[in-house]
Amino acid sequence: RNPLAGLIMKSRISVPRLALRWATAAVIIAALVVTSAIVANRTLFSAEHAVQSLHQHLLAGEGAEALGLLGAKVPTGDAVALDGEVLTRTQAGITDFEAQKAETPENNPDIRTVVAKYKADGVDKESTYTLRSTGKSWLFFDQWAFEPVTLPTVKVKANTVNEVSV
Repeated sequence: RNPLAGLIMKSRISVPRLALRWATAAVIIAALVVTSAIVANRTLFSAEHAVQSLHQHLLAGEGAEALGLLGAKVPTGDAVALDGEVLTRTQAGITDFEAQKAETPENNPDIRTVVAKYKADGVDKESTYTLRSTGKSWLFFDQWAFEPVTLPTVKVKANTVNEVSV
């Protein structure tokens, strides 16, 4: 008998099994990649995450980053409360911040509205943010931009006192 005949026979029998194993592994890996992309798109690349990111920048006193996300128009005036320590202090009373699930208006599938619920000095409050889809990155991941707004202004006039807390 030829000693190679048994080896050849074994390799012919195991080739289909090996191919099946590789194919099964490839299908499992592809399914994991697609599932991971879907989960990442629904969490890290969601409109809700954009609102949460804005809140994190505000908490950290990162006004430039927050304004960059908002795309907000800054009115003329003293912008001292828009960055740094003053901005951080304005956020000190904000607790229990939670961005709710984004909703899509019936008339425009590229728009999402996100309601953020929070407490301001213990009082329940909410803010609504509108975001627009700006396309996708890497073919899978949604990109969102806040609809441009103009920041509100407050005029304080105190003729009878030397100091005012705002």
